[in-house]
Amino acid sequence: MSRLGNEGRRALRTLNRIHIEDVRTTLKKLGKKVLRETRDRRV
Repeated sequence: MSRLGNEGRRALRTLNRIHIEDVRTTLKKLGKKVLRETRDRRV
């Protein structure tokens, strides 16, 4: 990590944050899809 320096660390942190947001939105979409499918199956 020390080879990257502060700039690299900052960039990594930003990337991680973006990635986490992506995962959250994807999970939300997946959850809604699954909920919709189970509801359709019940009907």
